[in-house]
Amino acid sequence: MKLFRKSLPLPVIAWMFSLMLFFSACQSVATLTPAETFNQGVANAIAVENAIIQTTTNLLNAQIISKEMAQYVLTEAKKADGMIAEARSLSKTDLTTAQGRLNIALNSLTDLREYLDKKGAK
Repeated sequence: MKLFRKSLPLPVIAWMFSLMLFFSACQSVATLTPAETFNQGVANAIAVENAIIQTTTNLLNAQIISKEMAQYVLTEAKKADGMIAEARSLSKTDLTTAQGRLNIALNSLTDLREYLDKKGAK
């Protein structure tokens, strides 16, 4: 007995394939260990920090923010970088505390990024 008399249309096949890829991606995300999730958080924090440094430089060069404000933002970004480094060091022995330190750093960096985004939008 044939299940299909005709072959499936190409859009249906593409949709089914996309659905399979989606579910396999969901499964791979769900199987991350806490250490892997922490490492992704560190990578994200470093990317945000680099974006803040670049944006601060651009806004300063465009004379949108003052030299003093740029220095303040860079100093705060440097403090967040220290928290990221501390979190990485702590992750070897106390992942929970390390995640807490990383969250503080990310919150600080997010606040800086939001401030710079507002300044850049003017």
